[in-house]
Amino acid sequence: MSSKFIRGCVTLGLGLSVASFGSVWGEEISSQSIREIQRILNEGVAQGVRGERQAVEQVLQYGPRGIPILVDSLQSPSFRVRRLAARVLRERPDVAAIPALSKGLDDSDPSVALLCREALVALGIPALRYLNIRKKTGLSTRQILSMKQVEAEYYQEWVVAQLRSMSTREGTIGLYQGQFRKIEEKGESALDALLLLVEAREHFPHTIRYLAAGALAEIASPRSRVRLQKAYRRGASASRERPIQNVLTVALARVGDDSPLKRRLEWYRWQIGIHSGRRDRWHYELGYLLYLAGSLDSAIEHFEVCLELRPAGHATAAYNLSNIYSRLGRVDKAFEYLEMSIDYGFSDLDWMERDTDLDPIREDPRYLELTSRLQRLRLKQRDGLGR
Repeated sequence: MSSKFIRGCVTLGLGLSVASFGSVWGEEISSQSIREIQRILNEGVAQGVRGERQAVEQVLQYGPRGIPILVDSLQSPSFRVRRLAARVLRERPDVAAIPALSKGLDDSDPSVALLCREALVALGIPALRYLNIRKKTGLSTRQILSMKQVEAEYYQEWVVAQLRSMSTREGTIGLYQGQFRKIEEKGESALDALLLLVEAREHFPHTIRYLAAGALAEIASPRSRVRLQKAYRRGASASRERPIQNVLTVALARVGDDSPLKRRLEWYRWQIGIHSGRRDRWHYELGYLLYLAGSLDSAIEHFEVCLELRPAGHATAAYNLSNIYSRLGRVDKAFEYLEMSIDYGFSDLDWMERDTDLDPIREDPRYLELTSRLQRLRLKQRDGLGR
């Protein structure tokens, strides 16, 4: 290595050592590549925000070859160099960088610590395993708190990704038995992530928070009771929050507090009594709440009233009735309402295929006939031929 390159490293505080690269990182790194990446980092720091952005894009082109240089850069005396290296590692996280990134959690510059945390969150399980080992080696309180935050953010992102995947291509979302089993398997960390989602009204889409509430209605534990009560009280007066609040009352009933559910049921009955117009809406919402709470016979009553009041406007009510009758083992009624829901406009075959409430009737030849009908309908719609 030339003396000019060594002086450049000292100037930047990169502390590079060619001997430490190569076989350790699984790919031989030439001195020319090191010099080039060093130059990119140097110019990026010198040119400010725009230069740093360009430097990130250029270093990313080196792929895994640039990782050891970036790792070494996280130890630089210059916070600008550390920040730039952390930005690149956040854009393309690599498991080889986990030890250096975990040290970066304790960086004196908050922006560097944040970037390192985001990179570790993106790395997921390998990073969590390493951090759990590190927790046992006598770390500072600050490092332990940072590691716990990495774990919380990872599980939050993982849970959000799971919830996003529950929407079909047609945009249908809903709740069915066993829907959140994969989340439940992650234990208390995933449960904490769900609670954070329902609490954070301003930060997550309404649909994600609705599904998070649905997950809590299925898997919440008694230790969640206080936080569930707090989340319920925060949104109690907002009409847009009503679907989420309804599901939270079911979650609270699961953990031993059924008073919000009872009050909500009485409120709906009061709404039905005082409104002469669009009572179908209140019957539908009450029916769905009873359905979620497991009161299937009462839910049937309200869904059927809903269809009597406004048949063609409630394909979903007919679909929900098919779900209920399927669960009750009343196969003929299940198919009657499933066909009715399709007649009224329900067409989401993907949702039907994943909805476990319909499992009891899938082996019936009539189910295959209806799914074939929906497939033909999908082809017609794709070709612009309508229903």
